[in-house]
Amino acid sequence: MSDKPARYTPSILVGVDGSPHSDDALRWAAMQAGRRGERIDVVASWHVPYGPIEGLAGGATAVARNQFDFEASAKTALAETLQRCAGSLDGIDVSTHVIQGKPTDVLVDFARQHNSVLMVVGTRGRGGFAGLMLGSTSRATADRSPCPVAVVPPATRGDVARDPSGGSNKWPKY
Repeated sequence: MSDKPARYTPSILVGVDGSPHSDDALRWAAMQAGRRGERIDVVASWHVPYGPIEGLAGGATAVARNQFDFEASAKTALAETLQRCAGSLDGIDVSTHVIQGKPTDVLVDFARQHNSVLMVVGTRGRGGFAGLMLGSTSRATADRSPCPVAVVPPATRGDVARDPSGGSNKWPKY
């Protein structure tokens, strides 16, 4: 153990849910982390919903709700997101976290507890109505976050390279 204080490396918090929008958020955060010399905390949340569960015919019964592993689903979504975005994360210190709770609460609490310097989310996630321009989680985190929030718009699908720092992609310029 050293007498020197531990070196603090600022962290960018990225909320992911397995959606293409959260992939865009993670790639954009990686670009920022690389430029700024910061690390990334990638957070996926899970909770047992009270209403019908999307994808189950007729909603969820208590038995179906008890048989579905929400935590495992969040872990899988996180792992798949990291795999899809791996090329963007080269050389960046990345920590992953799967936390029980509603997405907004989890992200805001994590940012507060870990002194995140920036929170990054996609414009839309898995839930809600596809026609909305800004999802409920991205809106709520922007309202409640203790740090600045970047709400990343979707990249142009089909035109965007897997690595946003690539020379010929059509990634939005920030």
